[in-house]
Parts: sequence; structure tokens; C-alpha cells
Amino acid sequence: MNRTNMVILVLVAMAMLSGCLMFYTGSEEGPFSVVAVREEPGRPKETILQAGGRANWYVVVGPDGGGKDTYFPAIRYYIASGGKTNSLSHATKWAYDDKNIEGAIPVRGTDRWVLVYCTKMTGDLVSLDVRVFTAQKLIAQHEIEAVVRDAKRDDLRGYGVCVVSDDGRSLTFPTTGGDCVLDGVTGKLSRPVPLPDS
Repeated sequence: MNRTNMVILVLVAMAMLSGCLMFYTGSEEGPFSVVAVREEPGRPKETILQAGGRANWYVVVGPDGGGKDTYFPAIRYYIASGGKTNSLSHATKWAYDDKNIEGAIPVRGTDRWVLVYCTKMTGDLVSLDVRVFTAQKLIAQHEIEAVVRDAKRDDLRGYGVCVVSDDGRSLTFPTTGGDCVLDGVTGKLSRPVPLPDS
């Protein structure tokens, strides 16, 4: 069996097994909107940008028929500084993220940022995926569970309370077991020491 016939056979088998065969045809981005800005004396201004867009696909065979174009909406994030723009795919959940960045907080006096994603919400508690990153790399990632939500002072757009220190370099997340403190410079997270069983 020659190579062309093998490729056709594999494609037909994939279509039969999955019920769908489609090819990626490119993507489109824009418009851009500003998510967060860091402006500090003596440091270059940094801006986190959100770009709406779409990933385009051509459906060869699918449950609704074939021979048509389709797309999936997508959101991408970038960080712009000094005339350069870098993708934030290293710090976001996926290269194409379908959710907004939550609580992008600059760590004062550094090149670091903190991102927060909600992973689970029940009543007055929320679990968070917290990430420390720069324009070039992810520094740290932590899961913090049972973060207290307070309607009077939700600092993370409805996803929980976060208290930034006076020097702007550490963040405290109150949990049901005590405070978790994130060092925004090193990315280290201090968790509360559990109380001994009585």
C-alpha cells in the first residue's frame, strides 16, 4: 500500500471513529483591550492585553454534515512593554483561554505579576489557581483551597479576598484554615500550620 492510500485510510478511520474530521485553517485576533497596567517610577510601563479572536476550522465530515467552515471563539493574552509584545500563553491556562484573566496584580518594584483563576466555587468559599509570572516565564503556580469570599470586600472580581501588603510584594489569601501568604518576588507560598487534633 503506498503512502497516499495509507494517509487516506487513516483519515477515513479517524472520521468514522470520531464522527468528525476537520482541519485547522488559521486564526484571527482583535480587537485588543487592556486588562491591567503597571506604571511605576523608574520602570518601563507594562500592559496586559486581551485579544478576542477565533480559531478557524474546515469540517470535512461531521454530525451536521461536511464541506463547511466553522470556528471556535478564543481569547489570548499578551504583555506589552517598551514597544515589544509577548504572548502570555506560559502563564494562562491554555494557549487559547476562554475565560478572562482574574485579578492580574503587579508585584510592586519587580517584573512579576500574579494571576488568579477560580477552579471551584461553593457558597462562601472558592478554590484558586494562583500563578506568579514575568513577561518571559512562569515563576510559580499554586492551588489554594477554601479561600473566603466576602461580598463587602471581594478583591478578585467575585472570586475571593486577597490582601496586598503595604509594600505591594506579598499577597494574603484568607482561608478557612488560616491565611496563605504568597511572596510575589520568589513565588513561594506559606500555608497555615494545621492545629493539632485535641
